[in-house]
Amino acid sequence: MDMGYQNAVAKPRKSGGDGPLSSDFPTRHPRFWYQAKYRYGVTASEVLNTLELQGGGCGICGRSDRGLHIDHDHKTNKFRGVLCHECNRGLGYFGDSLEGLQRAMVYLVRSQ
Repeated sequence: MDMGYQNAVAKPRKSGGDGPLSSDFPTRHPRFWYQAKYRYGVTASEVLNTLELQGGGCGICGRSDRGLHIDHDHKTNKFRGVLCHECNRGLGYFGDSLEGLQRAMVYLVRSQ
């Protein structure tokens, strides 16, 4: 067993708060770490480093209270970052299409 995952799941690294190192952080669920390792080939260190670079939350909206998920490219299965449930689904609804997201941005700007 990879002790990095065991330690990431079992031991909080700071007390209080809702950041990626606290005991109540959404990624504390063992399934999150299992999927990171076996579905996407990502180590606990890579996930925690990514979360730190993202400010401790979702790579799009920044929130950490919505249940975080491993985001990956559906064609290559490559790890892209960590997203909240809503942002992860939003990308999926747009089929991970930059063109679709750009059209949605134009639509929102035009409608203001």
